[in-house]
Amino acid sequence: MDAPLRRLRTLSWEDLSWPANDSYLLALVVIVPLLGAVMIVSANMPFAGGDGDLLSGPVMKQLGILMGGLVLAVTVSFVDYHAICARWAGLYTITVLALLGVLVFGYVSDAYSARWYEIGGLTVQPSELAKPVLIVSLSALAWQFRERIATLPVFAKGVLVSGVPIVLVMLQPDLSTSLTLAIAAMAVGLAAGVRLRYLVLSVTVFVTFAVVLMLARDLDYQIARISAFLDPANSQSANYQIQQATLALGSGGLTGKGIGMGTIKYLYLPVSSSDSIFAVIGEELGLLGTGAVLGAYLLLLGRGLWCAYRAPDLLGSCLAAGITTSIVAQAMINMLVITGQVPVTGLPLPLISAGGTSHIFTMGMLGVLLNVARSSRWANR
Repeated sequence: MDAPLRRLRTLSWEDLSWPANDSYLLALVVIVPLLGAVMIVSANMPFAGGDGDLLSGPVMKQLGILMGGLVLAVTVSFVDYHAICARWAGLYTITVLALLGVLVFGYVSDAYSARWYEIGGLTVQPSELAKPVLIVSLSALAWQFRERIATLPVFAKGVLVSGVPIVLVMLQPDLSTSLTLAIAAMAVGLAAGVRLRYLVLSVTVFVTFAVVLMLARDLDYQIARISAFLDPANSQSANYQIQQATLALGSGGLTGKGIGMGTIKYLYLPVSSSDSIFAVIGEELGLLGTGAVLGAYLLLLGRGLWCAYRAPDLLGSCLAAGITTSIVAQAMINMLVITGQVPVTGLPLPLISAGGTSHIFTMGMLGVLLNVARSSRWANR
């Protein structure tokens, strides 16, 4: 109790008005979602009946989500991350129950996957909640058992805590999101000092389980995506999204056609405002635009890992490493998909793609990262 009180007594106006000691990190939290808002409006032009309809309906809803996410990030940045992690058990229980419930009561899509709850016309994806909660839970465990972090029993606890939500997400089935969860868990483990051979073993188990699940549940759409990637010449229909995305990227040239001037999005590019929004950026802002987006995520990676390095304790280091890696890994996977380097996954581009649950929880995670940055400043006074 004494430490928080001492912090409150030493707060300055600068502490209250600037929620990070890293201006680059704060700028990314503000600017990248704003770019996303502009591109979402542009991607929705084909569905607007006229100029007056452009900022109505789904677009305005998404803009509201973007603003709400920004407010959430700034608000969370003022909440001590120790207080958040102290409640990890309750958050973890709620998340597991939500993941179990979606398998029974969730909305089933055309791909026969149950990933969403439908609540009053809104869709909520509990697997997005699993990302921050898993990072918080594993970080709290690492902090609690920091003196024995390299031992096998502590590693087994971490495997159990991470394995339950990962397996439940796999069973939806949603292998791409389970992959991002596994990557986040690995990042926390590395930051905590878990032995490398234990982490390699866990990766082997994850890959084996994923392959067995695809074969046991006869996940034709997942197998078709992999087959289309390996043999694109004989999989024209399965590769349609990637073909159109590649065409959009190529037609943008160096500087692009201009915001709102792209044409591929007009009925030719599937999910242009969500999974394929990177292709819209490429067509309208060109190589310079896509390069700037890539640079923004690389800057986030660098600043986030620097924040993990300078964190005042192991808990902050694990949180910063897990959050940064989770967001950047998902972004890289999305961009690799759009450029045809990996099979289609269905993952959105964090902070930029349209989406409610995904954007809100991503901004919440960035709020925690900003709080770790604030704590680093306090610790280094």
